[in-house]
Amino acid sequence: MADCDCGHEHGEHTHQPTAIQAGEPSKAPADVVIAAKYLRDVKKSGLKMRSGVFNGKRFDYFKGKSALNALLRPSYASSTPNTRRPITTREEATKMVFDLGINGFFLHVERGEPPQKGSPRPLQPHQMQAVNEDWYYMWLWEGSQTMQYLMAAGLVAAVLAAVMFPLWPPILRDGVWYLSIGVLILLGVFMGIAVVRLILYVISLAVLPRGFWLFPNLFADCGVIESFIPLYGWDEPKKAKVVATERFTLPTPIDVTINPFWETLQHNAHFLLQREKKSSNMVLKSVIGTFQNMFDQRQPPFRILFRRDRTQTRYLQIAVADTQKQAEALWAWIDANLLPQVSDLEDPLDREDWIATKINAIVTKTDVESDEISSDEKVRAASRSFRAIFDLDNSERLVNFYSCAYHSRILSQGWLYISENYLGFYSYILGTEHKILIELKNIQDLRKEKSKGGFVDDGIRIVLKDGKEYFFSNLFKRNETYELLIQLTSLAMQRLLKNAALESSPGQSTALYALDPDGTTSTSSISSIENQMSSTSLTPSQSARQLMQPLKQNLAAQKRDLTFRSRLRLPDSEHLMQEINAILYQSDTDAPDGIREDQPYVGKLSISDAFLVFETNARAANPCSIVLPLYAIRRVERLNSKPSVYALAILTWHQMRLVFHLSSSKQQCEAICDALKENLKGQVAHMKSLRGFLGTLASEAILTDKGPNDEQTTLRWQQVQQGLGRDFGYPGDAKKLKDRSKMKLWKQYFEEHGRNFTIIKETTFSKLVRVGLPNSLRGELWETCSGGLYLRYMNHGLYSTLHEQNQGKQSLSTEEIEKDLNRSLPEYAAFQTPEGIDKLRRVLTAYSWKDPELGYCQAMNIVASAILIYMSEEQAFWTLSILCDRMLPGYYSTSMYGALLDQLIFENFVEKTIPILHEHFKKNDIQLSVACLPWFLSLYINSMPLLFAYRVLDCFFMEGPK
Repeated sequence: MADCDCGHEHGEHTHQPTAIQAGEPSKAPADVVIAAKYLRDVKKSGLKMRSGVFNGKRFDYFKGKSALNALLRPSYASSTPNTRRPITTREEATKMVFDLGINGFFLHVERGEPPQKGSPRPLQPHQMQAVNEDWYYMWLWEGSQTMQYLMAAGLVAAVLAAVMFPLWPPILRDGVWYLSIGVLILLGVFMGIAVVRLILYVISLAVLPRGFWLFPNLFADCGVIESFIPLYGWDEPKKAKVVATERFTLPTPIDVTINPFWETLQHNAHFLLQREKKSSNMVLKSVIGTFQNMFDQRQPPFRILFRRDRTQTRYLQIAVADTQKQAEALWAWIDANLLPQVSDLEDPLDREDWIATKINAIVTKTDVESDEISSDEKVRAASRSFRAIFDLDNSERLVNFYSCAYHSRILSQGWLYISENYLGFYSYILGTEHKILIELKNIQDLRKEKSKGGFVDDGIRIVLKDGKEYFFSNLFKRNETYELLIQLTSLAMQRLLKNAALESSPGQSTALYALDPDGTTSTSSISSIENQMSSTSLTPSQSARQLMQPLKQNLAAQKRDLTFRSRLRLPDSEHLMQEINAILYQSDTDAPDGIREDQPYVGKLSISDAFLVFETNARAANPCSIVLPLYAIRRVERLNSKPSVYALAILTWHQMRLVFHLSSSKQQCEAICDALKENLKGQVAHMKSLRGFLGTLASEAILTDKGPNDEQTTLRWQQVQQGLGRDFGYPGDAKKLKDRSKMKLWKQYFEEHGRNFTIIKETTFSKLVRVGLPNSLRGELWETCSGGLYLRYMNHGLYSTLHEQNQGKQSLSTEEIEKDLNRSLPEYAAFQTPEGIDKLRRVLTAYSWKDPELGYCQAMNIVASAILIYMSEEQAFWTLSILCDRMLPGYYSTSMYGALLDQLIFENFVEKTIPILHEHFKKNDIQLSVACLPWFLSLYINSMPLLFAYRVLDCFFMEGPK
């Protein structure tokens, strides 16, 4: 069992301190001054500057991470190339920031809380002056003051010129007077037109069926001349559909004194039934609708409130309805079931607590998987408006909503709603209504664009498959909106492509086709609420735990976890739990404290459910990564080697000692330590079987290999799982391929950097892979790089279980597999024998039982037969699963949407990079996709000599899909 001895005695800042002795900026080296001037120029450097207060004076300050990013931008590389210091890595940028601090350009400070909202934060110099990405630094050096002096002189000259206006020549004074009068006239004419057109529109609403606009494009985002074309226009208001709903809502505080648009229909001592006021005055109705649109306050016209106290102003909204009949049904149920019990309670707080508990229980029982049980009150209200406006089912969950403007004949300001399956826009301003609903699966293209004549980056253009285009601007969170739409449209397309596949799963057993499961559903109504509530006795805290997080947070976490798993090839069960800046040191027995200070790696330390991961920055000069399963850790302990440094020493299964210096606050360090301790406890069961599993790996046998004449060595190699190549020979000549030399290099790498579960991937690792893998290690290294090694270990025995449970069963996939067995690498001797054919059959049928929806597709036999030469059956099964499910999604589905999509990308790539060849293909009507599809499906195994194809697979498994 792994131990975790994590202490708690260290300071708040955890980066290894390096004392800075402040000097004089005037005596600083030239390259340091250049860097300071560059950082001071925020327009050029992009450094995010903030304002704080120190000793009663305002100072600019910035974050360390922002300075490092600024020094790594191309704008710095292009500044004064003759005397500047070149900076290409994050380590070099850190050194430059350190030199700036030494020469007194800025100080490390800590921020306090602002005395009031909107005021600058107080700053206080910290006793530890060091470089850390998460720390803040206050500028002491203000840079050159020449420009400030010139601007001050110019301002004084302008003031003097204005004061001396009476002394100007008459011709200049007359010119200024005429110019000012002309500007005022233009402004007056514009304002007059705006007032007249508004008056005409309001009058037209009362006497005409449609509103009349004079100069409808006057405020549109267009040129000056286009603003007055056409002369007039008509609007086409549309009535919103009413969605029939009757529902309880999570209790929401309402202050009736600030919302005069409701009238009371029924009331008693504790409840009110209200209806939205309807005005016959078209102008007042338009104004009310405009205000509701501005504040996104559209909701059903009937509501029921609970009186919280005797003030007659503080209420809780507990139910809404769209018709009076529905509202009266809700009122009758409340009167019969809630009012008697509420009246028995004397304390107003007890009454409110009881009502909140009951209503929460009703909502969480009847509105499962809907926004009505969202923990965000704003999301609940916006989702209710969204579904009512567009007549959508209650199960349609809203992701987020944004204020924006839609560009059509008239610029309309409104709200953009984004849900799981739809994008909606709604605007209602003075009787003019715009309503747009787009299914995400119909979106063909999304583009970021500029508005306001091309000056402001706040627009998104949406192009549909039928050619229609929609342009939205005034998006203050344009990038967030764009990323969210990209994620949701991708999910919508995946669902569409999967649904386009065959109705029956090709891997499903034919014995199951006769089943006809009942798919009927039932809905709850008002009459069933009493039965549901009879057994309900939840406390407020219990009901609160049943609320769901807003879908936006779930999608953000899903995207973060997916990126984390894809980058590191981790199982789908992993979720990123904690992440912190850290420095990795490898153990060295010759060093006094066991740490090699000359080989640190700066990066991030992450913890998931079953893994500890360290990665350096992508731009690091010497990149390094380690994916360490928690069941491969023997011990974790806290080091007290240096003050103010939170250091953890980890001893791996292979006796390799890793030391991590955590660079963050004490609270974050404690959190990651606690998460590590808890997760280690959950991996004890996997740890017990690790020794036996490692005996099947070639990397373990290599380090103990004493030659072919040693009996122990022979026994170990017999336990190692290898492919058909051990008995039937590997492709190519081992001598020409220098197989023995490659084995020696890998043995040396394993001794220095670990192996299999505990391997550290440095630059040398990728170089050794690119020169070609040795035959005995190729299968294991494919497993290690692709992540199949983790799946095989954590699902040990599943391969055999699949065969046992499905023995004798037949499916469409098994029939297709039998047809292709004899066409799989016929040039290799093993697949001309029953032994090789049987192994291939078992791997392909096992995968078809594991994933019956995908089953089997042609070309899977080619890939499986190729990897079986270097892998055992179980290894090949899990590697094939990784290829089909993660690395090449959609390639081997019934619709082959993944391969077809990559074909389109490949054709566009050829068109851009080799236009002459593309024109030749087009001229001769050659379909490039038809010729290249077999290359992609077989991973080039059938398209080039096997030796070259295996080199392609080596790099593909290491680098993954790009």
